[in-house]
Amino acid sequence: AVHSTQDFKELLCSIHHIIDELMPAKNFFIALYDEDTKTFSLPYFVDEYDTSVDPSNLRYGMTGHVLQTGHSILADKKKIFELREKEGIKRIGHDAVCWLGVPLKIRDATIGVLAVQSYTEGMSYTERDREMLEFVSRQVALAIERKRAEEALRESEEKYRMLVETTEEGISIDDENETIVFANEALARLLGYEKEELLGKRSFDIVYEEDLEKLKKEVGKRRKGKTSKYELRCVTKNGRIKTFLVSATPLYKEGKFNGSLSLMLDITERKTAEEELRKQKSYFQALFEGSPEAIVSMDEKHRVLDVNPAFTR
Repeated sequence: AVHSTQDFKELLCSIHHIIDELMPAKNFFIALYDEDTKTFSLPYFVDEYDTSVDPSNLRYGMTGHVLQTGHSILADKKKIFELREKEGIKRIGHDAVCWLGVPLKIRDATIGVLAVQSYTEGMSYTERDREMLEFVSRQVALAIERKRAEEALRESEEKYRMLVETTEEGISIDDENETIVFANEALARLLGYEKEELLGKRSFDIVYEEDLEKLKKEVGKRRKGKTSKYELRCVTKNGRIKTFLVSATPLYKEGKFNGSLSLMLDITERKTAEEELRKQKSYFQALFEGSPEAIVSMDEKHRVLDVNPAFTR
């Protein structure tokens, strides 16, 4: 069922049907307990009288008693009344003719309770039913734990996938041969390719020729286990040269170099602005140096900062 069901809810429904083949399970629920928050949740609840139950009340009823003791309970009307009188167990929902609940355990930890109940006179559960439910409870607990782990992993992967695909920073993963095996939408857009077009290319295929030796040196560092940060010029699909600030991290599998993860920030406009500023600075420096008039620059305390040749003459 873990492998054949699509999600957690479907797994619990499948468990219900499986239990129903072993014993009458028209009224069936699974309550899970969170040790960190000390609260119950009720991810699956089917009952012919009660449409829902407040999970916060479960700790005061038969379910909470099973969780607290770690032992199953098989109780008819008389036993249920005795437990209420002796243990202070509260009534939750309609009174059952017979109630059977078993703890769901992973190793020594109880993660929840599985219960069936009957409202029909003459329809009671037996010790054999209790033994059967106890027997399958560990398999049920393992199935639930595994499915929850799968869903948590899926949610985590989805969050990271969303982060990777919505960031403005280009992200690529190369294998050990520097072949691109993953590229996000941002990188494809920055280089003017479709994502599928980038896959299978080598990093050296998109690098500006004059920066090939630089990339080879950086790759050599990564193969030695070093992270690196450097500027690299790449050629877009339409032939434009763009400058990126690259942060690259080596990846390993079973202790061996398996490729690298690269974050690529487009700094083309910044580099263009820096170059323009450098040209302007050079231009005004030439004017300053070549002016026939004496020029002196001073601070607010009249200290000389700079003079041109005409001034010294």
